[in-house]
Parts: sequence; structure tokens; C-alpha cells
Amino acid sequence: MSRPLTVAELRDALAALSLDSRGTKNTLKKRLARATRSLSRSSSPARPPARERQTRPPDQLFDSFLVFDVEATCEEIEGPWGKLAFAYPNEIIEWPVILLQWRKKRRRDAGLSEAGEEEDGDDEDDWELVQTAEFHSYVKPTWRRTLSAFCTELTGITQRDVDSAPTFSQLCRNFHRDFIIKHNLFTSENKTVWVTDGPWDLRDFVAKTCYLSNTPRPPWLAGEIIDLRLLVSSFFAGLKETNGPSQLDGSLSNAFGALSVNEEDPQTAAANPAASLAQPLPTPIAGPLSASSAVPIPSTTTSPDPPVPAYLPSHQLTAPSSLSLPSVLDSLTLPPFSGRLHSGLSDARNASRILIDLAHRGVVLQTNRRVPEGGKGGKERRWGWMKGGEGARRVDWEGFLQKERARLSTREAERAVELAQKRLG
Repeated sequence: MSRPLTVAELRDALAALSLDSRGTKNTLKKRLARATRSLSRSSSPARPPARERQTRPPDQLFDSFLVFDVEATCEEIEGPWGKLAFAYPNEIIEWPVILLQWRKKRRRDAGLSEAGEEEDGDDEDDWELVQTAEFHSYVKPTWRRTLSAFCTELTGITQRDVDSAPTFSQLCRNFHRDFIIKHNLFTSENKTVWVTDGPWDLRDFVAKTCYLSNTPRPPWLAGEIIDLRLLVSSFFAGLKETNGPSQLDGSLSNAFGALSVNEEDPQTAAANPAASLAQPLPTPIAGPLSASSAVPIPSTTTSPDPPVPAYLPSHQLTAPSSLSLPSVLDSLTLPPFSGRLHSGLSDARNASRILIDLAHRGVVLQTNRRVPEGGKGGKERRWGWMKGGEGARRVDWEGFLQKERARLSTREAERAVELAQKRLG
């Protein structure tokens, strides 16, 4: 056992370290002990940095996906003016959002881990995309508060549903507080992206509703998004390039044709709204989903009622005849559309199934569209009935409708004259 240092030795040791050598013996001992510990820590090998917790596969760009499909007010415009319905001042009346997030797959072999224990491997194939939460609310319109019979027949949404609902501005506050903040979405730790079935919901319906309700577009409803139809098209186009046209039928070009910028939204374009009444509206899920209720990748098992197609690998798939949700589900050999067509909640849930399956097939889920359009700082779309001013004066739908009917009549008359001249010539 070494002898204790004297006061003189303590002062010499502290001076050698360029430290204060004044004070009592006890003070000098404590000062030297602290210096010795500090030197020991600095000379020891540095600890490796703590491993950052992975929240997504290494090749994927986003942690969370908000699959979104609204329903909006609408009116039936008959005769040759039917396309004018696409310019109608729609207000959002249903707001369903499905939250999908990544998780590590659970081990299938009980001998490799405890029951329910998640794998720790780094293999990108260990991940799966699952549903973790759901938000649903009806929305009260403020421009025309009474729903048309056509709208109720098409969507299944009743006047009672919207009368007791929040307005759009109230909904935005509720959704931000109760869902975005609650799930830590749109943060640096949780990269989040919207997913929509086509551009209409975020580009058109939100723009119209913001205008009609005098509500600025929230920043979390703008920016880069995933257009599911474009993503599906890219997926099947990639299969065509890899496998050649013999593996995919000619319907692929028809599906791509449906992606025209001028394509109108499927809600207003419904040819037979009465057919959608065959199924009741789905029941929203109350609260967040537990891990046991998360929706995994599709099963390959079949069920006699309704019949479920055999789940095929990607190279054996046939391109969809259109990019509608039922057609895409069929082409991916997933179970048929579940729920009621033109119910926002049913549409969002089925769109989620498509995104989950594309992730399972190895598709990188990356953005392919921006809202508002036109790049960073792009301006909202405008329609001819937007007149500025306050209250009802901000909307001149009847005047716009009359002017467009006259314009279309003139165009049709000119075309008839041109056709007659060609026949005579």
C-alpha cells in the first residue's frame, strides 16, 4: 500500500498539471483526484456513438404515410353539360385518414425468439408496412349547407351527418391537435407524406374548400405527395420493361391513358351512383390500433365467400384495365374492394391495402406530385365561379354555369358546321 502524499508532493503534482496548488491538504487531495479521473476518461478509447433507432427500411424515404380520400358536395348536371359538374364548387364533407407506418416483422419460428419478440436484424426484408391509426370525421359545408339528393345517393352521407359535424376550419384544428401532434407527424424524426388516389383530393377539393370556407391551406396540407395512381402506373410500367409485353396485356396503355392531366375526379364521374348503395357505410375505428389489429401484407390464403384470387408474384401480374381502386386490387391479386364505393373511409382503407402491397413487393414509396402545382410556392387552382368579395358574393356558380353552357353550345355548333362542310367537300 503506497503512503499518502505530503502537502508538498500534492502541490508539486498539481503544479505539473498546471492546476491551482493553493489550499489545505484535504482540498489539494480532492483537486488532484478530480484531475486524475478526468485524465483517465480522456485517455480511454472513445465509446462508439449510440446506434440510431431505425424507423423504416434503409431504401425507403418516409416513416409515416397518411392515406387520404375525401368526399365532397356535388350536384348532378344532366344532358350535354355533364362535364361542367367537375367544376362545381365542391366542399369537403368527409375526412378519413389512414396512418401507415413501418415495423419489424415478427419472427415466424418460435424456436428463434420469444413469442411476440421482434427481430433485431438489419435486413431490409425484415420490415413491413402496417396500419397503426385512423382518423374520421364528417365536415359541415358552409356555402350550400343542404346536401343534394344526388350527393347523398352517391356518397351515403346524410344531412344529419354533416349538420352535427365541425366546419372545415374547425376540422383542420381538430386534426392537427388530435392526430398530427399526437403521432408526432411531419417532424424531422418522423418524415410524413400524404398518399391520395389521384390528384383531386389535395389539389382540387382542398383548394375549393379553403376558398369557400375562407380558410388558408394549412402548411401540412401542401408540398410533395404520393399520387397512388402514378405510383401504380410506374410499378406496372417497370414490369413491362422487365418482362416484355408478353407478360402484360394491352390494358396497360389504357390504364396509363387514365392518367391524363385533364382526367376528372372519380366521385363526380360516377356513372351509376345508385349501384354504390348496395353496401352500407363502414364503421370508423375508435382510437389508435393496437399491434394485434394492425393490417399486415395480404395473405395468400383463399376464402370461398367471397372468392379471393391466388396471390401472384410481381412478374406474373397483369396490368389493370383502369386505375380505379377495384381494378388495381384485382390486378395485384388482392381480395376485392371491401366496403362501399364512394365512401371516403372505404376508399381510403382500400387504397391503404394497395400501398401496403406495393411496399411488400419492394416498391420504393417516393413522391411524384406536388400540391399546389407549379413547384415551390405554386399558386392554388382557380375556377371561373371564384369572384372574390364576401359571403355568397364570392361564388357565382349560376353565372359561370350559364356562360359555360353558352360557350359549349357555340363550340358544338361550330363543330357541326365544320363536319357538314367536310361532308359536302
